[in-house]
Amino acid sequence: ILSSAHDNAVKVSPIVSVNLVISIIVGIVLAILIIFLKELLDKRIKTEEDVESQLGLPILGSIQKF
Repeated sequence: ILSSAHDNAVKVSPIVSVNLVISIIVGIVLAILIIFLKELLDKRIKTEEDVESQLGLPILGSIQKF
């Protein structure tokens, strides 16, 4: 040990408002990223165009949602 420890004259504490804003922004960005990745990696067939493009089959008919 080169020197003895001593207290700082200025108190150091977290800035709650800055931490809150940063955490909200990071949370929103992560949520958008997760939603985007889930949609991008989703390989389910949802529309008639998906059937034609992914399976290469023609559409003979469809049942409409009410």
